[in-house]
Amino acid sequence: MAYFSVGGSSVTSLTNERELNSYIDRELQMTESDRIRFNQVLDGLYRTLQTEVRYNNITVNRMVKGGSYGRGTALKDRSDLDVTLFLNGIISMGDFLSQQQDIIGRVARTIEGSRWARENGVVRVVAQPNAATLELRSGNHRMEVDIVPAYDNLGVEKNPMKRNEVYQSMRGQDSYKYSASFVGLQVEFVRERPARLKNLIRLVKSWKKAQDDQFGKKLGSSWLWELITIHVCETRVGSTSSFNMRQAFKLVMEAAVNYSSLRAWWKTYYSDRFPVVRETLSSTGSPLVLDPANPWDNVADRCKHWSLVEQAAREALRSPLLASL
Repeated sequence: MAYFSVGGSSVTSLTNERELNSYIDRELQMTESDRIRFNQVLDGLYRTLQTEVRYNNITVNRMVKGGSYGRGTALKDRSDLDVTLFLNGIISMGDFLSQQQDIIGRVARTIEGSRWARENGVVRVVAQPNAATLELRSGNHRMEVDIVPAYDNLGVEKNPMKRNEVYQSMRGQDSYKYSASFVGLQVEFVRERPARLKNLIRLVKSWKKAQDDQFGKKLGSSWLWELITIHVCETRVGSTSSFNMRQAFKLVMEAAVNYSSLRAWWKTYYSDRFPVVRETLSSTGSPLVLDPANPWDNVADRCKHWSLVEQAAREALRSPLLASL
């Protein structure tokens, strides 16, 4: 089993609630100084992108911070950030897709040659198929940033009718092409959750990262494990703000062991009366963890190693931290 450590010992060797809460506070939460520093850095990134990115008649309209940092669930020493750039000058999804690679290349070159990159610890910039990816370092904290240009098909208004039109238009399409449009909704879904639930999310993601390292395989995305943790808190813990951390962590591990019966979805942005949702729920087996912002996207599908998830979770349940519960 891969252990995530506190000092020289593993967290799963801890035996009581006080020690576990202390571990989370000390080892998993991002420091306030790092948070302030990265907010300043990201403000500079936004100014750079807004003033310097030009491609044909395309400019940056607004930027939305997603990923674990944007959602408020970043780990102390490492976090991921998805920066979605909603663009002016794009008239349709087809128009955007026809120019996507050129836009990403322009964004990457702009950042690489910018004063902002030289002054803020940027160690690499790479143009990927769907994003310009860069890595930032500040002290001991490392952040991977995906800058994702996007067509703003939802707009800034929270309009359920418009959202349903977009969901319907996605039928038969590759849902990943639309995923950047939903980052703001994903952030909203998690960001205002209670601090204690966010700490449980950090604990689960730290466990998941240790298993990734142990097996040399990625056992699902951070987003998947955030959603599983929220689902367990809402359906089994009974509270999202006041609970025993050990017991809640145990329930998440039990859900991982029983992944074949996992079915999680939310009515925050769509309901089961909407045809798209009914279609997805009726045609999709388990595990099902439906993106709360995108009814076409079963986030669990992208985890290809559920048997390893089950193995790792069973070992966690046998650990001193959880076995006595």
